[in-house]
Amino acid sequence: MSAQRIGNPVTRRVFVRTAALGFASVAGGATPPLTVAAAAQAPPASKRFAGTTIRVSMFDTAFPRGLEKLLPQFSDLTGIKVEFERLGFPVFVQRSDLELSGATGAVDAMTLVFAQSGRWIGAGWAEDLAPFVTRSGFDLEDLLAGPLATMKRGPKLYGIPWLADSQLMLYRSDLISRPPDSFDELLETAKRVHSPAVAGYMPAGKVALNWIFPTFLFGFGGRFFADPPVDLRPALAAPEAIQAAEYWAGRLIRSYGAPGSTNFEDAEQIATMQQGRAAIWIHSLGQLTAALDEQKSRVADRVAFALPPRGAAGRFPQVASHGLMIPVASKKKEAAWEFIKWATSRETMRRVALESQHAAVTRASVLNDPAFKKKYRLAGSDVPALHEAALKAAGAGYMAYRTVPEFPAVTERVVIALSAIAAGQTSAREAMTAANGEVVQILERAGHRVR
Repeated sequence: MSAQRIGNPVTRRVFVRTAALGFASVAGGATPPLTVAAAAQAPPASKRFAGTTIRVSMFDTAFPRGLEKLLPQFSDLTGIKVEFERLGFPVFVQRSDLELSGATGAVDAMTLVFAQSGRWIGAGWAEDLAPFVTRSGFDLEDLLAGPLATMKRGPKLYGIPWLADSQLMLYRSDLISRPPDSFDELLETAKRVHSPAVAGYMPAGKVALNWIFPTFLFGFGGRFFADPPVDLRPALAAPEAIQAAEYWAGRLIRSYGAPGSTNFEDAEQIATMQQGRAAIWIHSLGQLTAALDEQKSRVADRVAFALPPRGAAGRFPQVASHGLMIPVASKKKEAAWEFIKWATSRETMRRVALESQHAAVTRASVLNDPAFKKKYRLAGSDVPALHEAALKAAGAGYMAYRTVPEFPAVTERVVIALSAIAAGQTSAREAMTAANGEVVQILERAGHRVR
């Protein structure tokens, strides 16, 4: 029996159609012409908000780091003072859940997390930004359609995307002459280069295991749900899912993973790569570029990028689109919109991309900017081209699972199973079968029919 749909998630058809349109515009090098509406997106000159203070909360990655450096200019232009916080991802999600559900009004603008979007929007916690866009003439045409689609529900718009993150592979080019292209090659390469000084592979930390595992799950032909968002019957006990978990957690991580890395926070993963203590790292572009910081990295000139490897069922790089939203409880929505309008404008996004390490941009004009292309031809790798290829691949619609409102709860259970497999505490079959049963209960409690 197919699952009962609850709420108004992004459908597969909408996700595929809009993503394909957005990615095609990048591939064709098309940059929308500047219009009167585009000009209106420039940072506001009026100081009618003088004396206003807003609080902005984002999880820590390259874009907010670069944005924070430009905040004095925003305050000079608008008179708005910004209390800005950058939090570790798990802390950000936990704190945001509490503030949004409690309608505290303590935060005026914040990151709309892709994997949380179904829940946060469905619960009515995010303000519809469409009226703000209409009144201000904000330029939506230049934003990639795929990332923008994940924040729409019909005519309503709940976030402006600042990050279209793609999953890529960073590898030590001084140790590996050719990047592994298949799962078999990945295992062989990790085994060959693994040593007490340099781990063959570094998985994402516990909080991000759910971001990397799908690449292997889909590569083996598995899936989380039968056909999301329409049919949410869990598929984690299927042979393909068990095989993926055994390969990734039971073999690759357990035998060749950096010691303790399944419990790492992002900062610890970055430090491990910067210190040259791992040979291969698959993660988001927004995190991988930190290994290129010449002030901190010992291997900045000895790494290169590639697409994640493929399995028997194909190659499935993950993508995520995060945006800026206004909580419904905010009492300073107009000032918050001024911040969002400035932060996601062409000018600001281009500056952050060129002055920091934010390559996962959401504006076609920046992706096609010659200076951007030149800057991000990194370590001999054409990162914009790899980024584009990952975004195109996701246009096939396999990321639809991540918009299911219950996915955050589902993935918590899957992470527990993967951690137990990696630690050798249980078999992949036992762990994934148990996880599948618990996911059934999670979905049934939410009102879905999944048996």
